[in-house]
Amino acid sequence: MFSAFFASLVLSFRSRAALQLEILALRHQLGVLHRSVKRPTLTSSDRLLWAWLSGIWPDWRSALVIVKPDTVIAWHRKGFRLFWTWVGKYMGCDRTPPSQTWRTFLNNHLTTMVSIDFFTVPTIRFQVLYVFLVLAHDRRRILHVGVTAHPTAEWTAQQLREGLSVGNDTALSAA
Repeated sequence: MFSAFFASLVLSFRSRAALQLEILALRHQLGVLHRSVKRPTLTSSDRLLWAWLSGIWPDWRSALVIVKPDTVIAWHRKGFRLFWTWVGKYMGCDRTPPSQTWRTFLNNHLTTMVSIDFFTVPTIRFQVLYVFLVLAHDRRRILHVGVTAHPTAEWTAQQLREGLSVGNDTALSAA
């Protein structure tokens, strides 16, 4: 008696739209069960209805009895795939890339590219040395090395200036 009273109390707080959607869902499942013999057979319209309900009704899982909610989500995803396949058929595709490839970019700019690294080296006396390194990409050679025990912003800026000016002079002399 108490459970019936509690259930009716909970139902009275539900919105009218949620109740109507639940009634629609339950009646639909009853219709499917009545027309099925051993196992419920679902048509495309049944799948479409449940995919639509899952999109507009937040509590659709509570009314679902004849299939798993994961199955409905799979139907929904399959519908999206079919839709975009159908639309993709009519969209033009460009066979050429919109710009140069990464490999072409690297080949075109290899002589002017450098890599910069800033790393630490522990010494045998447990000190830490900071190493600033500039490498040229074209011949994989070291352009500049700076080592200090106490790096500052000014020191790092000076190393950048020296490392990049050496790289520019080398690139200019090679050209």
